[in-house]
Amino acid sequence: MYASLRPVMQSTISIVQTTMSGELNDAEIGFWSQSIIDSNLAHCADIKKAVSIFCREGKICNTSQWQFQMAAYEVSKNTLISKIRSIQPHEIIKILCRPSESTKEYLDWVKGD
Repeated sequence: MYASLRPVMQSTISIVQTTMSGELNDAEIGFWSQSIIDSNLAHCADIKKAVSIFCREGKICNTSQWQFQMAAYEVSKNTLISKIRSIQPHEIIKILCRPSESTKEYLDWVKGD
């Protein structure tokens, strides 16, 4: 009975994650996010403020950052990654991509169908 209540996962989307400087203000982050959505590189972006702790050149760093998680259709993924690289000032950019199963309805929405 319960198995029939679960949605059938039929298709794969790409989840792309990145970070941007916490020094950027809400308007700058909003503008960048809107440009991603407007260009159809991702259909949605989840954004939150976080603290990142990392080691750079042997030194422990602690900084605020904006975290982005975006759902992209597979054909848009590489263009989205190029866009992220074009606006990031850092030599090493955190960009993580993973395939994620999705319902057909959500995939259709991400694709813009």
